[in-house]
Amino acid sequence: MMESVTYRAIFEEGWAEGWARGERKAARKILLLLGRDQLGEPSAGVQATLDAIADVDQLEHLIVQLKHATRWEELLGMS
Repeated sequence: MMESVTYRAIFEEGWAEGWARGERKAARKILLLLGRDQLGEPSAGVQATLDAIADVDQLEHLIVQLKHATRWEELLGMS
């Protein structure tokens, strides 16, 4: 069964999705850790916006831009 092309395709697809999910979780965690230190606790609206970001590149961009922000809303373009 492990030699099956279909099995391998399903396995690789699941592995890739798990990897992507882990990257998103790690990037979001770093953003929140650094952001809380610099900007304070995010509001419920900010948290919902952060939770909705599924693109790792966008989360990484926000991490880099964090040093220039004075408020969560400014960082996220919500103001």
